[in-house]
Amino acid sequence: MPKLNSLEKRITELQEELTVTRKIKDNLNNFFEDLNEINDFLAKLVALRSIEDIVNNGILFLKRIVDFEECIFLLYNPNNNNYEIMPIKGQPDLEKELLHIIIARDLLDWIMDSRKAVFFPIDEACFFDKGIKSAVYLPLTSSYAPVGFFVMLSNKDEGEFNLEKNHLFQSLMFHITIAIENFQLIESISEMKDFMKDVMENMMNGVITIGLDKKITYINRNAQFMLDIQVANVLHKPYHEVYLPELAAKFDDIISQVMQAGSVIDYEYEQKLSDSIVLPIGISASLLRNREFLATGYVLILRDLSLTREILKLKELDEMKNDFIAKVSHELRTPLTSISSYTDAILDGLADTKEDLDSYLNIIKEESNRLITMVNDILDLSKMEAGKMVFQLTELRLNDIIHSCINTMQPPARKKMQTLVFREENNLLVNADMDKIIQVLLNLLSNAIKFTPENGTIEISVSDQKSKARIAIKDNGIGMSKEEIEKIFDKFHQVENIKHHQKGTGLGMSICREIITNHAGKIWVTSEKAKGSTIFFTLPLLQGD
Repeated sequence: MPKLNSLEKRITELQEELTVTRKIKDNLNNFFEDLNEINDFLAKLVALRSIEDIVNNGILFLKRIVDFEECIFLLYNPNNNNYEIMPIKGQPDLEKELLHIIIARDLLDWIMDSRKAVFFPIDEACFFDKGIKSAVYLPLTSSYAPVGFFVMLSNKDEGEFNLEKNHLFQSLMFHITIAIENFQLIESISEMKDFMKDVMENMMNGVITIGLDKKITYINRNAQFMLDIQVANVLHKPYHEVYLPELAAKFDDIISQVMQAGSVIDYEYEQKLSDSIVLPIGISASLLRNREFLATGYVLILRDLSLTREILKLKELDEMKNDFIAKVSHELRTPLTSISSYTDAILDGLADTKEDLDSYLNIIKEESNRLITMVNDILDLSKMEAGKMVFQLTELRLNDIIHSCINTMQPPARKKMQTLVFREENNLLVNADMDKIIQVLLNLLSNAIKFTPENGTIEISVSDQKSKARIAIKDNGIGMSKEEIEKIFDKFHQVENIKHHQKGTGLGMSICREIITNHAGKIWVTSEKAKGSTIFFTLPLLQGD
């Protein structure tokens, strides 16, 4: 009997062990089935290309392991910090008051913090009419931000709802979170790429990127326009094959300099767009580097300098206008003040004698004449600068005009015991406005006499320079510094270190330059301090002379 009892006990133990083994086997089989289902789902998940597809397949997978009536997906929107219902296939049409209960923000935040599946009983009567008794929330969250929720609506109570496969929930939540995040990241990168492309394509500047192999990897719209070339003809091709030799050589030089300097290099280049249009282009270049700071290519920024130059020119013209107005106001004020002062003196009876009265009236007359001359000079200069001055061109013999001007200037020269010398050569024939050329010669001779000391010599000469006649007026006067030479053609500029001479308008040399320029000639000065000056100007010779 004892042996029988012992055997029965052993049989019972073996039966219990077999039952446990069968349960373990069943659990393992279920686990491997679940694992296969997860693997199948993951295989599908990798191929999905939208959040909607990811969510719909997630719901289908949930339906295989959990019994529920409806499912809602809430996607977190970081822009407004809210959860938004994503439209999905077969989504229940719930009323607003029902949704308000299901997606209450406090409830969602609490479940998201728990990071696990949560069963939530619903006892509101409005849900019973729709056959809903409970909801199960599956939170999807990354390490740094929430992603969303699956909300499964069921007609079962907590005891009836199958939550035994919590490991599947956890795996599903983990992989769907990664899939959604990856898609959002890809979408964000794509949007950023499109945004950067839009920025590059709409830049005012041209942009070109070139690889280390000297192949063009990118060229934006404005660069295509500036270089008069289409992207299809240049992309992924060496620039030597697609650009003109002059531009390709310029690129070679730029790239060589960038490689040596390792920083930004600035160049200028003129691109001929047509026979009459040349576009000045400023080129800034630098190395392209990756995250390891290794060079991967070159980036060239092209700027349309014509607009910049026009703006600078307009700014310069505006400054010149303001400066001109200020100088005119100052120069007009001086004679007007003198006229006003001497007129007041006469009216106040301060001219006691006839000599005083004559002296005051002569000063008023001189200042009035100076004022008239200045106004006429300003008007003439303005007309010439605006291209509105009419020049009466006729055939002129230069020697005849020069003799006439020398005769006119002999009296002031004799007062200073100066000698005017004309070194004649051929009597060259030019096509010019006689009055205007005489005005130039008289002005230049007057200046020479004014700035040459007593007993000085002033020489006038004419020479044939092939297609040009060159006239030179040389004195042995005080001369000018480099700084003074640079300012000699400025409006209202006057030499201040000469005593005892009548002050001019300061416009004479500006007028001379405009007259000569309008005759297609040039005017310039050479001078040395204390040794004298020579002023040259040229006029085109008549053909065949």
